[in-house]
Amino acid sequence: MLTVPTTMIEDWANSMSASSDLPRWIEHLIHATCSDVFRLDMPYGEHVRLSGPDGIVDCREGNELVPQGTSLWEISCEQDIRGKANSDISKRSQELGALKGSTTFVFATARKFPNWNQWPNDDLKSGWNGVKLIWSHHLAKWFELAPWIATAFLQEVGAAAPSGLKSLSMLWEDYSVAQPPKMLSKDFVIANRRETVAELVSWCVDIRRAASPTIRFAGPSDLEALHFLVAALQDTAEHDFAGLEAVS
Repeated sequence: MLTVPTTMIEDWANSMSASSDLPRWIEHLIHATCSDVFRLDMPYGEHVRLSGPDGIVDCREGNELVPQGTSLWEISCEQDIRGKANSDISKRSQELGALKGSTTFVFATARKFPNWNQWPNDDLKSGWNGVKLIWSHHLAKWFELAPWIATAFLQEVGAAAPSGLKSLSMLWEDYSVAQPPKMLSKDFVIANRRETVAELVSWCVDIRRAASPTIRFAGPSDLEALHFLVAALQDTAEHDFAGLEAVS
């Protein structure tokens, strides 16, 4: 089992990039571990500074960490994490009013959350359909459910990742720079197989909502089949690729 230590997650929370990148990793984990995700709006990067909630998710079949139905997410790596959580839930409670009765509030952080089992108090959670807290302990468990995403995370934070396990983006990076200084493009791999790409992407979209998401395809070699898959998925919009990569 591939694990990402909680101490590593908490150390990463102190980095300059953590606040803008944490929503991206959570988005990937939701895609990878939830089926029938009807809506997943979770801006990351420079867009984390936009007003409004940090994320809105509508998941028709949730799991231990992602609520079923509509959930409003606040995501933070601030030092005063309890104060931030209290402020965020109070602010969104006032904004939503009666609508919070059909919404679950989720606060997520890459930090340790002291006395996590005492948050929130009855006043803060009053009126919400539910309130959920996700902190470094939960993120570590979540990564275990999607080892290919854990591998990509470990690579990005500069930690040693297990050999032989790579995300699709990592596979494509190895392939596209195989002939420097010119990088190979997805069009080079796809060539005149556009109809095959469209059919393959359609299948991948379908399996995201399947009870048993499995698809088998073959090529002259395992690597060539994988490279064609990632080139086909990269031919979609960026947001679609993130979701499709997470379950592939």
